[in-house]
Amino acid sequence: MDTARVGIWVLDMKTGLERRLLSYGYSPSWSPDGKKLAFESGAQIFVMSADGANVQQLTFMGKNFSPCWHPNGEAIVYDSNLGGSSGGYTVRIMRSDGSAQRPLCASTAGERRESCWDPTGVRVVLAWSPGGDVVSSQVYAIDSLTCSPTRLTHSEATNRTPRYSPNGHQIAFSAHQFSESLPQIWIMNADGGSPRRATSLGGANPTWSPDGQKIAYVRDDETRNSPQLGVIWMVDIGNGQEKQLTFHGGGP
Repeated sequence: MDTARVGIWVLDMKTGLERRLLSYGYSPSWSPDGKKLAFESGAQIFVMSADGANVQQLTFMGKNFSPCWHPNGEAIVYDSNLGGSSGGYTVRIMRSDGSAQRPLCASTAGERRESCWDPTGVRVVLAWSPGGDVVSSQVYAIDSLTCSPTRLTHSEATNRTPRYSPNGHQIAFSAHQFSESLPQIWIMNADGGSPRRATSLGGANPTWSPDGQKIAYVRDDETRNSPQLGVIWMVDIGNGQEKQLTFHGGGP
């Protein structure tokens, strides 16, 4: 591992300049106002200023991952094995200062992970592995007020990291079909309709651009070593063009 490249980085899309904020951390999530980042490290959730200063640990018990800010910036949802059914992971919520930590909804069978809000701050989309004979995870939307779940994907693929588009009309997620060697980025309507594949070269962990026209993602393949893998790519959902944004060693 190149220790000079690990940690949390910021990429300026206009200039292409990269800047490392921290030498550790994973799964960074911008606050709605862009002034803070939530992230995970050592199975705990932290927040810091957008310049990498003022790092503050928010969780201290259990194992906690995948923070995502509420649209009003006052709360964060995240994965946790605290209170999950049979020791599994479930979704918890806390205030942005780490106080008032609690389950988002009552624990149910299986694991609920990788959650994130819709733009209204009412619905949460997540990957749910029911357990039992179901080995793949499916995308569900949950009303945070009533805790009523709605299943959105109905495939044998392992579906992960769902994220609403900025207008809330679509959801991007990664799907790993059993017949394919790589996961791909897919897009569907917010009600689960019209699923379509957005990438052809492999992709995971999608993130929408603010205008909803592009999706950044990680292209990876654990079976191969290539300069085009393990880095950030972007796909234009209008024309399907895929473009590499970051490179090993900091340049093409």
